[in-house]
Order: sequence, then C-alpha cells, then structure tokens
Amino acid sequence: IKCINMAHVAIDQLLKYAQQAGDSYYGMVTRDPEFTARQETAVRFAAYIIPGRFGASHATTELVYSFTNLFTYFNDYLMCKSTGANIGRFKQPKLQQFLLYVLSAVECFEVSMEMMAQQRLSEVGKWMTVMFISVLKG
Repeated sequence: IKCINMAHVAIDQLLKYAQQAGDSYYGMVTRDPEFTARQETAVRFAAYIIPGRFGASHATTELVYSFTNLFTYFNDYLMCKSTGANIGRFKQPKLQQFLLYVLSAVECFEVSMEMMAQQRLSEVGKWMTVMFISVLKG
C-alpha cells in the first residue's frame, strides 16, 4: 500500500509539473507571437537539416517534418484560444472541433504512417493504412 501511495504522489507531481509547463508555454506563445514564429521557423529548418546531416532514412525525415507541422498547428490552436477567435477551423461546436483536431493530427502524420506501414508490413500494409486513413477522414 505504501508503494501505491508513493506512485500516486509521483504521478500527481508529474501531472502538476506538466500543467505548469503547459501554462508557461501557453503564456509564452500568447505574449510573444513573433518569438513563436521564429521558434516555428527554427524547428522547420531543423526538420530539413537534421535528417540530411545524420544520414537518416526517408521515413525519419518525414516523421520530423510531420512533428513540425503538428507543432505549428498546436501553436495556431493556442493563439486562437487566447484571442477567443472563432475563425475558420476553430469555429465549430465542441464535438466537431475535437474531430477536426484529431483529423488534422492524422493529416500531419499521414505520409509518415504510410511509409512506416510499408517498411513494416510491405506494400499491402501501406495500402491498408491508406484505406484506413481515408475511411477515418471520410
């Protein structure tokens, strides 16, 4: 029982730290949009440089690029949330917003998922992944 309580305390501390880090990042993004734009540019630049510099595979390159797109999308979400803007993709009821977020994340990683499926499961796996993503997006 003592171990369970210690684990519970550790998880609570971890969640508290994650909440504080998220609040801090949210504040940084909303206070200084120019810094956020420079940060996104640096991450996008790294997405092109790192894979070529270290001889990474095409799948790794695509995965890094996908994370870059997701990072930019997340910052856009934070900016719209902070301004209370109900524009474009963020102007829907809660369920539609949630589905849009999920589909946007899937779209960011679509090519990466296809490439990983082809590596792990052959050409058939790739096309099954394409079909699954298409059904999910439909």
